[in-house]
Amino acid sequence: MGGKTNGVLLRLAEQEFDVFLTADQKLPNQQNLATFHIAVVVFAAVSKRLRDLEPPRCFGEPFYGGAST
Repeated sequence: MGGKTNGVLLRLAEQEFDVFLTADQKLPNQQNLATFHIAVVVFAAVSKRLRDLEPPRCFGEPFYGGAST
């Protein structure tokens, strides 16, 4: 959904999803989240890179879905 503003993206997401996950720490200050019917989870990390958003190894291997072996 590249090119969408945060408000438009949240309106689209609330039609299909229960939770919106983001690393955009400015989002809560840019949008009145109480006006949306979707839960918003903002990840706090040193960057938006996937390896910085993954849980620490002390919690085991990251789970990405799919069949387990």
